[in-house]
Amino acid sequence: MVVNVEDDSTLMMNEFFDYNGYCYGISRSRHDDKSSPAHLEDFYECTVRTQWVEGFPVIFVDNSEDAAYIIGWYHTAKIYRDIQRISLFLEGNIETKSVDALLLPKQSRILVPAFHFQDKVYEVIEFDDNRYQQLEEIIDNYHGQTIPFRYDVVDYPLEKNEMKAAGSVKPGGKSLDFKRMSRYCISKCEMLARNIMEDACKDISEIKGLLEYANFAVLYDKSSADGYYYQAMADEQLGFIKQGLKAIEKAISLEGTSADLLAQKGNLLVIQKQYNEAIHFYEDAYGVEGDETYLVLTGKVYSLIGNMDMAYKTFRRITDNDILEAYGIDLKDIEKRWPFVAIRHLNLKKLLKKDNRRR
Repeated sequence: MVVNVEDDSTLMMNEFFDYNGYCYGISRSRHDDKSSPAHLEDFYECTVRTQWVEGFPVIFVDNSEDAAYIIGWYHTAKIYRDIQRISLFLEGNIETKSVDALLLPKQSRILVPAFHFQDKVYEVIEFDDNRYQQLEEIIDNYHGQTIPFRYDVVDYPLEKNEMKAAGSVKPGGKSLDFKRMSRYCISKCEMLARNIMEDACKDISEIKGLLEYANFAVLYDKSSADGYYYQAMADEQLGFIKQGLKAIEKAISLEGTSADLLAQKGNLLVIQKQYNEAIHFYEDAYGVEGDETYLVLTGKVYSLIGNMDMAYKTFRRITDNDILEAYGIDLKDIEKRWPFVAIRHLNLKKLLKKDNRRR
């Protein structure tokens, strides 16, 4: 399969992001959540009932009318017909092990003839197609540069000298105040967490940096709920769910029912597919703080499990139109796509009275 990447800024945080040893790509436009990502009957011997195929290489290209540049590939992948939602924010229908994914630097991208995707962003190249052997040789024979993206090989430059300076009781002295060092680490966590929340991370190294600073914050001050909270946030993004749940439980035990801690536990529970429990924690977070963003998360979980009635009802509770717009929630669009949800909030008693009067 050859997939056209519409915006290569997605590469390091989507197609080539190491989520607990796996990468996830998508074979439809990221701006279109309505169409099916893959018609598997495009593969030889697959039918409309086929739900997934595996063992196929997937090549990602930057395609134009005149030519295409190969920007990376999955050596072997599992391709699903439908979107797989790995977490509240990560999704894809193409899955591979991170060790089987390779991303080329821009200067090493390989020029090939243009692909003609027509109304799709992918094309299936079969064995009897002349391009198949050409593409196979490119993958098998490439020994040039690659961009490191895997968690185990990417480093984040921790500012250890500044950390010690922040904890120095006296300038140049050897005595250190560990709680001050912990607070310095928390300040670095806040900066990196802001990048995550604002979708401004350039690659996995910043999330690894968040986890390492959070680990130091906890090491220097085990009473720091913030340190455990940022550990859980980093673990969520990296797919280290068991560690994340341990960290957030510790933070809650230290600080109690803080809205952001409750919501963070909800995020981790979503990844574990414990959806009802996640909804409970999001609703509790909303009850503590009244922030309607938590209603967005609640509604998204209902949508994730296919309960569009409850998703619609939850989104209707949001009074701030700016929040709806920021998260791309269009109530009228939901009503068009799932007409039954629009009927539910009508006053059925009034309708029945009107019908009785007509009779």
